[in-house]
Amino acid sequence: MDYHEQEIDKIISPTAIIDQIRKSKYDVEHATITTVSNLIFHICAVKAPEFYDERETRLIIQSQTTKEHPIEFRSRAGLIIPYFEYPAPRSLIQEITIGPNVNMKLARQGLEDFLDAHALKCHIKESDCSLRVF
Repeated sequence: MDYHEQEIDKIISPTAIIDQIRKSKYDVEHATITTVSNLIFHICAVKAPEFYDERETRLIIQSQTTKEHPIEFRSRAGLIIPYFEYPAPRSLIQEITIGPNVNMKLARQGLEDFLDAHALKCHIKESDCSLRVF
């Protein structure tokens, strides 16, 4: 995780863009695709500094939609969110931090039930970050 935006600033700086064009042997389309891919990757890896105590790790996979890897969809808070299912060993999950919410006890119980139902064992931590409710 990156808790600063300096890397993004570097990617979009005029110097970096010119360097990328030169590395691409003046193929502007290739340089643009590379720059945008780098930018998307780093945007996914940036998190607000207030959440530093969570010490989050993210698995970021850049992929293309194919018949073997179709886009799935889920709904959250009235939005339709596209996502990819990506198989990963359960052993990768060592700790889950429950983010700020209005009912920590209920959130913990729901997570514990979910982990039990899926035979997952990991440490559960509650976020120290506050929740703003408007």
